[in-house]
Amino acid sequence: MARSAKQPKAVKRRSNAFQDGVVAVGGMISRNPVLVGGSTAFLVTLFYVSANALW
Repeated sequence: MARSAKQPKAVKRRSNAFQDGVVAVGGMISRNPVLVGGSTAFLVTLFYVSANALW
């Protein structure tokens, strides 16, 4: 009787802290897009006004 081929073992991947952080930030952005958009608009406006004040 012929033997069947062995199934390859799944490779266990270690996740690093940077990857976990990126996934967490991505999850926060996907759950709160208005918060992220509002914060971005505020920061762009703040930097624009600050640059004009320094100019």
